[in-house]
Amino acid sequence: MSDHSDHEAPQQRPRRKDAEPVWNPDNDLKFIQMVDEMLEPNYGELAKHFETSMTIVKKRLVHLNQPFIFTSADEEKLIQLATEYYDKNEEPEWARIGQQIRDKPGKDCKRQYFKVMQQFWNEEKTALLVKLVQEYKDKEEKIDWKKISEQLDGRPLRVLQDKYSIEAERLKKLQQ
Repeated sequence: MSDHSDHEAPQQRPRRKDAEPVWNPDNDLKFIQMVDEMLEPNYGELAKHFETSMTIVKKRLVHLNQPFIFTSADEEKLIQLATEYYDKNEEPEWARIGQQIRDKPGKDCKRQYFKVMQQFWNEEKTALLVKLVQEYKDKEEKIDWKKISEQLDGRPLRVLQDKYSIEAERLKKLQQ
């Protein structure tokens, strides 16, 4: 019988700090742009550029191609495209928007848009929106959503109207 204390556990090779790139919005954008420029993804070239393995590059590509994954560049484009519709006072055509954002499903684009837009709201901004709308109501004037938008960082008119409706309903329930 051999003595196990004589045998050392196999040493794990220390991982190089630069073996895996830090996937951040800039790297994701650069990665997506490189892949888009290729007819077929060249995993070797991508791995070399990002100083990592082809396996990690393949995994990242699969991850970023998931319909529910939105990079910061995707979100910027999503906001820009949806805002174009809202500025014309039209409901966004989410499926069409999705085609312009790496073929994302329309329903995922819509969900992500409202998720991102919700992050821009806080109690202070919501209170300002309610106050501005109330000023028009007190004067019995037509609400000028465009002027309100200017005072709220240029948010799309439809987003302001929807947010106000939700907030007015919430306040109404609190008063009952």
